[in-house]
Amino acid sequence: MLTTLFTAIQGALANLTRGFLLVNLFPVVLFVAANASILKVVLRPAYDKLLIDKLTGDTLTFVIWLVICGTAAVVLSALQAWLFQLTEGENWPYFVRCWGHAVQRKRLDTLYEEARKAYLLHKDLSDKRKDWLKRIETRETGGSVPSAAAIATIEALRGKRFNGERIDDTAVDAAVQALEPHCRAPGGHAPSPELDSAKRDLESVIDHAQNWSNYRYLRTQNQLQATFPGDVFDLDPSSDNNLASTRFGNIGRTMRSYALRRYSLDLDIFWNRLQKVMADSTTSKAFDTLQGQKSLVDFLINALWLTVVTAVIWIPWLGVERLHPALFSAVAIGVPLLVCVLYDAACRAYVVFADQVRTLVDFFRWDILAGLRIDPPVGTKEEELLWQRLGSRIGYGKSETFLHVRKQ
Repeated sequence: MLTTLFTAIQGALANLTRGFLLVNLFPVVLFVAANASILKVVLRPAYDKLLIDKLTGDTLTFVIWLVICGTAAVVLSALQAWLFQLTEGENWPYFVRCWGHAVQRKRLDTLYEEARKAYLLHKDLSDKRKDWLKRIETRETGGSVPSAAAIATIEALRGKRFNGERIDDTAVDAAVQALEPHCRAPGGHAPSPELDSAKRDLESVIDHAQNWSNYRYLRTQNQLQATFPGDVFDLDPSSDNNLASTRFGNIGRTMRSYALRRYSLDLDIFWNRLQKVMADSTTSKAFDTLQGQKSLVDFLINALWLTVVTAVIWIPWLGVERLHPALFSAVAIGVPLLVCVLYDAACRAYVVFADQVRTLVDFFRWDILAGLRIDPPVGTKEEELLWQRLGSRIGYGKSETFLHVRKQ
């Protein structure tokens, strides 16, 4: 029993370390240190009154600053949900949200266009591949030595292949057209080594063009699914068929969209129940991994907004003061750049978190049904109908009838 108690205490302390010290207190300490460094240069008398230089030598000063930082971390923790919504594009003025939505719509349209072009290119290359290979088949006589122009054309495409560049069907067709007369021309009894080499190079170019287009198409499709919710061009109205006004917000909406599109499971209703079955699982560490990734996202968001506060304070101050041009240049360039880096890092970490959530939905949704004592469905259509009915009853109180399974 004592072992269980000590294990519980150890887990609570670990959660405290991860959830407060690293996520909230550490960004506050970095914020204080960065602003104190600027204050030391700009307002030295105010810096001296804060007794920051005495932190290592005076215990009372250290305790006071520890209390101040701890209080600020508690306030930051209380603002966590609001900052998260702010990063997702909520709580902004109307014109800011409209501008952000336009930016996200342009990003989405660009990705769709890239995916469309890559798909069409791959389809064209696949349709023409057999014809190209047939056109450069050599006769029994072996063909003739390729001309310098044909070799130059193939070498140019070969260079693109080595550089990993895009090669379209028009360029391949031009190379085939340049080599084809030499493959059909009468030659010696043995195949020309130069012709064989040119053919091998051209075949490898065709393979590269196909692989490149297929990779680009699949990569763009995966990027669309990982960073945008639903199918925004779907004609049927759907609650997941809406863009957020920020990149971070669209990543967050992919989780609910995934569960709805695959299983008709609404995470707005079942998320807390999913968390419970994950936390209760004794055979999986998935919930701990998810918490760790969420802590990383929270840390980056806290660091992001504290950096924004630093920019809002010091850039106007130093700009008006005009006494420290070098410091003003460093802050005016470095701090906004750091904001961009932190935002990009937060988005990338959120992509990983969202992917983990989607994976956990795949594996733990059955445990929700087991906890509610409901038989699992026998097929995909039955599962979609079950989650729709169960969501209607639990989430909206609609009249739906279920038979509960008795525990043996």
